Amino acid sequence: FKHSVQMDPNYADNTWNLLQNAIHEIHKRNASGLSFEELYRNAYNMVLHKYGDKLYNGLKDVVDEHLREVANQVSESVDDDFLSSLNNAWSDHKTSMLMIRDILMYMDRVYVVHNNVATVYDLGLTLFKNNIARN
Repeated sequence: FKHSVQMDPNYADNTWNLLQNAIHEIHKRNASGLSFEELYRNAYNMVLHKYGDKLYNGLKDVVDEHLREVANQVSESVDDDFLSSLNNAWSDHKTSMLMIRDILMYMDRVYVVHNNVATVYDLGLTLFKNNIARN
């Protein structure tokens, strides 16, 4: 009496789109309407169903894209505003990465460890260094 359960073929894409939208909202400092419990559950299920690669690489792409935009904004600041702009970008980025890390905690504990890649927060630090500090 085994019942095979069919997973929605669009499950990974749909779930990633939901998480991607949430990450965009976090970057816009508009996270108050997000359900972190629901987002955590979705990220947990993606890793559980072997979509950790999609989640990790998607995160890397989204954060990288966001930081390229931030780098442009920081580079446009002049004189005294430059350091203030850089400091604000750094502060916002750390806050965003902490929130994103909380959503992707299960990926940090399972996928990251098994695949020997940087944790979510460390990935964010590296991307900030590569996109902003080195420019």
